[in-house]
Amino acid sequence: MTHILVVLIISLFSHAFLISLLRKKFKCLYVFSIALYSMLLFLTGKTFFYVESVGPIRYWIGGWIPPIGIELYADKLSVFMAALFLSCALLILISFESFKYEIGEERAAYYFMLVSILIGAMLGIIFTRDLFNLYVFVEITTIAACGIISIKNEKKAVKAALKYFILSSIASTSILLGLILIYNISGFLHYDTLKYVLLEYKDVFPKIISGSLVLTISGFSLKSALFPLHVWLPDAHSAAPTPSSALLSGLVIKIYVFVIIRLLNDVFGLMNTYTSILLEVLLALGNIGVFFGAVLAGFQNDIKKRLAYSSVSQMGYVFLGLGFNNQYGFEGALLQILNHALAKSCLFLATGRMIKLIGSRDIKGLEKISNKLPLTALCFSLCAMSLVGIPFTLGFLSKWYLAMAAIESGRTLQLIFIILSALLTFGYYFPVIVKTFTGDKSFKKDLEPEKTDKGNLISILMFTFIVLFLGIFPGFLLQYL
Repeated sequence: MTHILVVLIISLFSHAFLISLLRKKFKCLYVFSIALYSMLLFLTGKTFFYVESVGPIRYWIGGWIPPIGIELYADKLSVFMAALFLSCALLILISFESFKYEIGEERAAYYFMLVSILIGAMLGIIFTRDLFNLYVFVEITTIAACGIISIKNEKKAVKAALKYFILSSIASTSILLGLILIYNISGFLHYDTLKYVLLEYKDVFPKIISGSLVLTISGFSLKSALFPLHVWLPDAHSAAPTPSSALLSGLVIKIYVFVIIRLLNDVFGLMNTYTSILLEVLLALGNIGVFFGAVLAGFQNDIKKRLAYSSVSQMGYVFLGLGFNNQYGFEGALLQILNHALAKSCLFLATGRMIKLIGSRDIKGLEKISNKLPLTALCFSLCAMSLVGIPFTLGFLSKWYLAMAAIESGRTLQLIFIILSALLTFGYYFPVIVKTFTGDKSFKKDLEPEKTDKGNLISILMFTFIVLFLGIFPGFLLQYL
């Protein structure tokens, strides 16, 4: 069972190279990819139950024991994130056949290659226990993300990818400088060893440790689109092809939050004075991000840009949860990560389906689209309401736990803000929902996209089902958290 972590990562990187053999056979490429991701999700499920019953998995590459060797590590948090990422990636790839027109069938193999490299690198980030390997996997993730944005080869997409690459390179430089500072005083890169060494040296090198903390967390905050470091996100998410938008918003920005959680807990330590100050900063920026992201989303007439700015606001809630620095806050942040990954992936896929039908991204063009896409419009509405935090959705749980975190920390004003921010979210989603179900617009009578285009609809329905199921029956999930 210990080899399973290597198998998960190597399988995805191997898949990226093997599918080049099928680049002229789209059906075979599609089936092979879906089968592989299904198998990897099954293996992750086995890992989940193993970790739950036996405990964390530790795997030493080549048998070399840390801190000299490289360690792969899987605990409950790692498996939770890996299962989430593989589930979302699988459902997004199932829908790809509906959106291959955006990329072109001849480029489909290259797209699947980039996605496998992206997911493989993110699993590497999740399971690694070494800072150097973390940095390597982060860079692979960045390059693959640029690829899935610019693969359309349109001017807008290439420009957005270049903007993302430049800002991400600045973030990577900041991260690398922070890691160099850590290595300079400790001589180690292994998480557990570093935590012990930094605890010993916190009074000897306080400025170096605090500088390293600020540089690394700032870099990962830029990559995860924390306000005001979000400037790359609206263009990248709106210009990318529909499956890429779902992957970027649903998964890519979440992996860097996972890294922040790991570094704060497992390297710098939450009891560190500098960490406590940083968490207060994250709390403040999370509040600002929630507010301004919602306000900016409300001014967008382009539906994909509205969803993109919504991601800025929703990610603010995640940092809000981390900033509370208590049990409810941490659980609320994880629930928000889960809810946003599922709901926003569904929203982008549903939006892509609507845009495909009407040929426009203007919200006005969505008028009465429920006549031809009733299930799509319904799923869009339900997932949007989950992001608002309506009861019986997963989003209600995340908002509830964040509210409990505010109460536990004695922040009454923060509790009021969480309630008011939910109303702001409702304010920019409700007009879109109303537009999709009302109006005088008519479509061709023989147009039946939901009967002829089922792959995408299956993904949308599955995402919506999971969001509602976990919202109505959350017992197992809450117990696990």
